[in-house]
Amino acid sequence: MKEEHFIDNWHRSIVLALLVLFAGQVIWLIHSQSLAYDEPAHTMSGALYIKMGYFQGGWDTPPLGQLIVGFPYGIGLCHYDPVTAQPPYAGRYMSLALGLLLIMGIYLFSSYLFGPRAALFSLAMSSLSPNIIAYSSVSTTDMSVSTLPFFAVPCIVWGQKRGWLAFFLAGVSLGFGLAAKYSALLACAVVPWLVFFPRPQGWKDLRQRLLQFLLITIAAWLAFSATFLFEGCFTTKTDIKNSAIVSFVAPILPTHAAKGLDNQFGFAKGGRVTYLLGHWSSEGFSYYYPAIIAMKTPLGTLLLLLILVYWAVTGKERLIPALWYPPLAYLFIITIFNKEQTGLRHILIAYPFVFVALGVFAKNKRVAIFALLVNTAVCLASFPFHLSYVNFIGSGLAQLSESGPFISAGPDVDWGQDENYVLEYLSNLKTNEDIWVNPRPRHVPRLGYVATNAETMYRPSRFLEQGGYDWLTPLKPKVRFGGWLIYHVKAADYVQLASKEVARWSYQELLLRLLYWQKRWSEVKLLTGKLEKLHPQAIAWRARIELLMGRAEDSLKSFNELEKIKGPTVGMAASWHELAKALQEERWARSLRLAYMLDQDFTQELRKELAKKLEQSESEDVLVARTMAALEDGQPAEAYQYILELEKMKALPPSIAGLALSCRAYVEMGKRNSLEAEVNAGYHLIQIGMGDKGFEHTVRLHRKDPHNFEIIRVMNIFHLSRKVGLLSYDTGGKLLFDYASPKSGQWIKARSSSSR
Repeated sequence: MKEEHFIDNWHRSIVLALLVLFAGQVIWLIHSQSLAYDEPAHTMSGALYIKMGYFQGGWDTPPLGQLIVGFPYGIGLCHYDPVTAQPPYAGRYMSLALGLLLIMGIYLFSSYLFGPRAALFSLAMSSLSPNIIAYSSVSTTDMSVSTLPFFAVPCIVWGQKRGWLAFFLAGVSLGFGLAAKYSALLACAVVPWLVFFPRPQGWKDLRQRLLQFLLITIAAWLAFSATFLFEGCFTTKTDIKNSAIVSFVAPILPTHAAKGLDNQFGFAKGGRVTYLLGHWSSEGFSYYYPAIIAMKTPLGTLLLLLILVYWAVTGKERLIPALWYPPLAYLFIITIFNKEQTGLRHILIAYPFVFVALGVFAKNKRVAIFALLVNTAVCLASFPFHLSYVNFIGSGLAQLSESGPFISAGPDVDWGQDENYVLEYLSNLKTNEDIWVNPRPRHVPRLGYVATNAETMYRPSRFLEQGGYDWLTPLKPKVRFGGWLIYHVKAADYVQLASKEVARWSYQELLLRLLYWQKRWSEVKLLTGKLEKLHPQAIAWRARIELLMGRAEDSLKSFNELEKIKGPTVGMAASWHELAKALQEERWARSLRLAYMLDQDFTQELRKELAKKLEQSESEDVLVARTMAALEDGQPAEAYQYILELEKMKALPPSIAGLALSCRAYVEMGKRNSLEAEVNAGYHLIQIGMGDKGFEHTVRLHRKDPHNFEIIRVMNIFHLSRKVGLLSYDTGGKLLFDYASPKSGQWIKARSSSSR
């Protein structure tokens, strides 16, 4: 009896220690990481939904994940002005709570299936996973969609012995998961198979299974629709065009949900430009998710998973379908049907089942201890850069690629989370050399310290300039902070780099830009003809000029030529391509909207012509175009009035959902008479695309009160979030002002004018 009591106490102590270790790492990251790109929008949308009762998170995002991270702000427990300099710490703690809930769910499910020792091993493996730790430390929707649908499977397994309540809870879990993020459709896809496997024995068994499935479906619909307040349920939806399945079920779904699911299927079919190990693809890679899993899963976990697969194939170990079917189905579905490849977070939902299945190794002490030691070493070595963690396989393959040390772009490497570490390093540099952060133009070599990140180097919007920072790849980085690299370019390096062909293209491109802004079209066309063999981006210039000369058909031919040579057109070039297509197809509202998004000086005449055609129109595209025009004219309050009209129509497109949130925040800031409001107003001007005005506004505040830390802190965020800030437009990335580390408060003195 005493021995059993001792074992129980020992077991509970280890469980508690693992939970504390997990929470301790996440709490450290919560307070040390800088603002991740998606955090403000998710937190702000959730908080506004609670306060206003109107969901404004964009068509491609359901509300529950945002409600969770925005909950403390929505009910007034914490104060959070949208897109402030400080990360939403309270929202991050909500993600931590979800992370703890997930690893405890893994522990309990493993205990139910394999016993307490296996549960302990599963808990240890999950609590030491860099991927689970990373996404538990940011206030996004990824932990919601990884945690909530997971519990549906244990409930189905449990319900086969315990009754109907478990199946109802399974449906609620699925519904909440889908309301957190539409990628939970992966979980919904496995439920029918789990319910009807093994094959029903007789009519009575089949009827019972059908009733179970019906109960799960009804519960899922109730939970899912409740998060939208049942708005638009049982009404006809006519604009569903991407999915026959969504079109069939749309009448019983909330309006926002039906359109969001339809958009999600459209994104999955259309894809986006993806970067992986030195290669680009507009259609995605057939091996993207298997490759990302192989490169971002700790080697201890990966080794055990391979052994488990081998045992399952050879019949040495049999796992219940509830463990092996979900992850395999998730991987198969997302690989075959989803071309929108944006990181491991979309397949993170499969990992909990892997950790539960690994519990079978607990009976082999040597293997279990070896795997735990490897994963512990990985967890400690990758701290605090868990989000950008890559194992030896990934880092080795990245070094072999010609494009540099990053395996991919986006949240797998750089999500804005490491900027505080970069800023602290720069603030402690004792040097009189220039410091450059993502210098522009990208092709021109710089002398001194150069900091750049994966987001700038490899994001799809840089597709046509993917060679922009190639001049840095021969050099060894002085230091790396997750998704950031800092190089020290010495005089000898600079001479060698500046003599390369990539630099010659850079100077030609500068001449091209100068001629373009002087509207010397014939000279621009002549120069692009010479440069097309050197760099395919010159074809994009040719296509743009042809469009501005009123030759939309020739412009489309040039864009098609570019696609054949280099792949798709993206970013600004893609918008010009869309404008050429819209003009040819006589879609005037769409053309007007795109014309306002592009080079304002050059599309001014086109905008006037299109505006005359659409004087009486109040369509979504026209209102969006007028919103963009008001912002360009420096009238954010007028832009906000157009946004309110779009909201009344419930036709606010995802493309300006972020603008709408920041416009609202800017208008509210104008009603406050305080320094904080003034500082944040500058930030919001940057957010709504009025970069010049926001920059000048903040600089004026800095000059009035150069030692005010609140102003300096916001300027830091401008700077390292690539939202202008300390970077002047005419200096291409060089640091200009005194600024302080948000962690230490230490100062960097401004560079002398001679060094600029």
